[in-house]
Amino acid sequence: MANFHITHPHVLLYPNHILWRLIMLRAYEAFLAKKGTVKTQYVPFYQKWVSDCYAFLNEPLSNRLKSEQIKEFLPHMSKRQEE
Repeated sequence: MANFHITHPHVLLYPNHILWRLIMLRAYEAFLAKKGTVKTQYVPFYQKWVSDCYAFLNEPLSNRLKSEQIKEFLPHMSKRQEE
């Protein structure tokens, strides 16, 4: 996995909200790797689920979600998995 540096020239092409999303999802990826409970090939799925949850709730990735918010997203996610 390539390192993600804010000083990389391509990063400057992203709008701030997309850059923040990339940074937060990379941090989540590092957290999952460090924890070691998720196989590497499944990490992108976890990142997508987290990203989808925040988008569904219209919350910035910088906010910590409450358990009620996550419970609100789960039925939405299960419906999408059935389709």
